[in-house]
Amino acid sequence: MVEYDQNIDLGFGFGTAVALVRSDGVPIIQSDLFRRHFGPGAIDRALVRRVAKGSKHQIALSHDDLDEGERPPILAYGSIDDARQWRLPDTFLLPDEPNNGQVVVLGIVPAARCDWMRVCCQLYGFSDIQTQVTMALLAHGDIRTAAKSSGIAYGTAREAHRAVMQKLGVDSTPAMVTMLTAHSLGADLTHDDSAGVLAELYGLSQRQLALVTLISDGMSRAEAAKIIGVSAAVAKKELEAAYDCLGVSSATMLAHVVAEARTLALLTATVQIERLQKNAGSASVGDTEPLAMIDAPGGRQLAYSDYGPAGAPPVLVLHSSMNNRPVFRPLVESLQRKGFRVLALDRPGYGLSDPVESSQRKLSDPFTAAAEDIIWFCQALGLPKISIVVRSTAPVVFALQQLRPKLINRLVLLNPDNFPAQDTHKSGFFARAKYAVWSRPWLAEAAIKSALRFVTPALGKFAILRSVKGSPSDEVVMADERNRNDYLRAASMAARGKITGMIAEYIALAKLIKPEPVPGTRDWTVLIGATDFMYSSAEVHDAWSQVLPDATFHILGDGGRLLAFSHADLIAELLSQNCTPLETPQMGISVRANCANSEGVSR
Repeated sequence: MVEYDQNIDLGFGFGTAVALVRSDGVPIIQSDLFRRHFGPGAIDRALVRRVAKGSKHQIALSHDDLDEGERPPILAYGSIDDARQWRLPDTFLLPDEPNNGQVVVLGIVPAARCDWMRVCCQLYGFSDIQTQVTMALLAHGDIRTAAKSSGIAYGTAREAHRAVMQKLGVDSTPAMVTMLTAHSLGADLTHDDSAGVLAELYGLSQRQLALVTLISDGMSRAEAAKIIGVSAAVAKKELEAAYDCLGVSSATMLAHVVAEARTLALLTATVQIERLQKNAGSASVGDTEPLAMIDAPGGRQLAYSDYGPAGAPPVLVLHSSMNNRPVFRPLVESLQRKGFRVLALDRPGYGLSDPVESSQRKLSDPFTAAAEDIIWFCQALGLPKISIVVRSTAPVVFALQQLRPKLINRLVLLNPDNFPAQDTHKSGFFARAKYAVWSRPWLAEAAIKSALRFVTPALGKFAILRSVKGSPSDEVVMADERNRNDYLRAASMAARGKITGMIAEYIALAKLIKPEPVPGTRDWTVLIGATDFMYSSAEVHDAWSQVLPDATFHILGDGGRLLAFSHADLIAELLSQNCTPLETPQMGISVRANCANSEGVSR
């Protein structure tokens, strides 16, 4: 059995090896993985010399001696200044003063050479048989050969493989391999443009590149052919040629090679946020996502992200019902500047967190189940109190307040979902979709799956800009490509992961009834965007000010739905001080809930 840390962070170089080398390719400093798994012949000395002389960073196949049947590893080469923007293992520290003759080399250790993929399987909670079958499948490419090589009955191996795909929320083996490879290395490959590295490394044509990317993301050959506009016969011929170029013989092996190459390209292309001295040791936020798994009662596992810095006052950011745990960059940056440790958690049945037991109580009340997970999560991390930022899904913290009120330190609630009986806002794309689901809850699953089809690079921009139309603040936010990609990152991880929790929450929201007033919320602040495209700000204020009479409410005249982008600094400021009304030019109204009335609301 491989020993591992239950809370290992898969987003910080797990499986990556790095070295600092001289201009002649001789290593100066090496990580342990690099020393053990990359020999002297692995480094391309000609590339090192070019980069040392000022060329941009390069990615190339290794020149190392290979075992029979082993594919060459891929290495990236860059200057020290380039490498400061890369996703490097936290234990590897670059020199403060760059030497023009020194080059950083980053590579992914082949899964056959070390146990990083095996450990990854165990971190996801796979059983020994499931791990064994998955590893054999990666090595041999098909389940029958994998079963034979492992000495496991074919039926048992097939059942173990089916259980793995169900646990990960995917429906094809290539999609499973892509998810395991990318997540174990801390990357999100759903909406990036890193696939171009495959053309450079293996000489793939643009058509072959499109096909192998779609296949590795889980599409069938017929589906991929239809998307790129070629016949099934042409697609088959092109894929056979691509298999030869990549040195693989199955879609499973294809997905593994493609995922490793794209991940390395992404890890070395990400421009990360400014590293503040006081936040040393905290996670930077790029297209990679810190990931860790913890065991929960009942044999379930929870996925969470810890952006750091360790030891700072914790803030848990709760995702909306339509996304999962990735936190938007502006909010992470603002919270870290105020000295907070930023945490995020996939709720039950979202992303990589297992769903709750399928009892009637749990299915009808997913918010209490989520609150119970938060309590367990804080206990597991040793957090007696925690501040919280909630994106719209207020019933979760409402349930948490009832179960464990002393756990909550300060809380900022952003644009809470209104109660169906109090909501009349039906204008706009998402508002109409919301009303359709609320009036027919049995349509929730079909509507959600349909919406998630738009979470692609090609359709994402169109869908986002369409959804925010009419909200000036949100239009400005989403005009920034960085923000759009950030939003897509969160949505795409939701689309790729489990969605049973999303379906359960939407059905529960459709049946939500305004509860009796909740006392003890003086340290809560509710921010409402005046031009929220989902709800009427006045109706939301009227409804929730009656439920949370002790809380402070602000209607933001220059805010819309996406306050986590547009008002990140304000959110961080509110958490860093006592919960008192703020008087700032950006606010349309600032009142205690029990002093407010609908006539006094400024739009």
